This record gives sequence, C-alpha cells and structure tokens, in this order.
Amino acid sequence: MKNGSIKSGISKYEIVAQGRQQSVRLVAFCGSRWQLLLLGCCCLLLAAAAGAAGEVWHCTPELAGMLSPGLYRPSASMNDDEHKSKFIELISIQNMTCPITEIKPINLSETPEEINWPETHYLCVEKIGPFYETAPACWQELHSIHLPKFRQDDPSVLTNNYFSIFNVGRMIYCAGVEINSPVSPDVLKDGASYIVFEGGQYALFKYIGSYSGLPQAWGRVEELKKEKSLIIREDVFCIEHYVNDPVTTPEHELLTNLLVPIK
Repeated sequence: MKNGSIKSGISKYEIVAQGRQQSVRLVAFCGSRWQLLLLGCCCLLLAAAAGAAGEVWHCTPELAGMLSPGLYRPSASMNDDEHKSKFIELISIQNMTCPITEIKPINLSETPEEINWPETHYLCVEKIGPFYETAPACWQELHSIHLPKFRQDDPSVLTNNYFSIFNVGRMIYCAGVEINSPVSPDVLKDGASYIVFEGGQYALFKYIGSYSGLPQAWGRVEELKKEKSLIIREDVFCIEHYVNDPVTTPEHELLTNLLVPIK
C-alpha cells in the first residue's frame, strides 16, 4: 500500500497517512463524490502531518460498499492461464489503488434511455455479503471453475454477453453470462446457478472509459436518479452490462451500460 491511503468499506472511508515515524488515522462517512473529494484533501493534510513521502493514493471509491463488478470481469477471449493471472492482479481490494488526482469528470450519459431488458437465460454465481468481497469471489469461481467445464462439454451454449446483476439493499451479487438455452441442474457444478432473468423496464446510462471509473459512474447515477425523479423498483436487480471486450478494445473506448430498474 502506498504511503497515505484511503481504504473504503460500506459507506465508510478510513484515511491512513503513514509517515516515517508516525501515522495518522481518520474515519469518516461519505455519501457523495464532493464529500469524497473533501476527504481526499484531508488525506493530503494528514499525509503532510505524518511526514509521508510521495503521492497520496486511494482505493477506487465504492457506491454503498460496492467495488464495481467490472473491475473483476476478465475478458472472454482470455485463456485460463490469463484468467488466473488477472485474478491474482485484481483479487485484493487493498492493491487496487490510483492517484487521488484521477477523480475527474467521467464520460457518462446524463439523460437515460428507457429500455426493456428481455428475459435472459443466465449462468451465474451468486453470493450474499459486502460486494467488495463477493464480486471477486463470484467472478473467480465463474471463470476458473464453471466456464471451463462448459467450454469443454458444450461450448455452443455460451455467449460473450457478460453482465452482473446486484441489489445493494439486499447485498445480493451475481456474476454471469447469457447462455443460448436452459441447462439442467445435474450439469452444474456446486456454486453455479442457472436462472431465467426476467428483465423488465430499465433506465440505461452509458459509460465509456476504463473500468476503474465505474464506481464513480455509479455514484453519478445515484445523483441522476434523484435529479431525474426516477421511480425505482427497489426490490429488483440493477445490471452492469459489459458491452465490449477489454482485451481487444482500447481502455478509453470500453462501453459499459449501467441499468437501473424503473416503474
């Protein structure tokens, strides 16, 4: 961890400025990006007070404890060894840091499109708990255990349509991929699920850019929900849809659809 860091939990941000001879710690709760920016300024002051050398760094901000699912989505074009390497790189929230100066405007559509997400055959791994713990675990199990089995036994059932569904209030997170047809329970390994995701009406926000900006994008979506007076279906899953392949697409051109269920 770099000197002077922010480690985040569920709506909670802990600043630790580690100096050569002492450390200073502050715990605060933030509900908006402006509060987070103010918290970053505090981090700079604390780093100076502690005599910390170098830049101040922070873990990417989360929305209600959610480390964005996109950060854990390996590409479908990767082979199994590349998947394992990617997970080694991303599996720990403590290692996912970026300069605080990178909090900047994002390329997010401010006016949502109203769309109907169709009923979808969905192969997924589901877990309940803090998203910064469950998201990496779900993607790791999906890519290292379950997808290799389907690629070997029946690759035609898989698509390249990866998306996650989650409910913040109920702390349910699913990492998965659309499949072409139903699968019977007896072909699934323990931990995998097949569901028919019902879809429905959604407000779609388009985000273009690095997956590292997704948590900030979701924070802005939360603000836009209020600004646009969207009527939300609270007990329904949000969707994070990864439209293109991060291996073959330049980082600044990555398109992710952020979908909020509406009435």
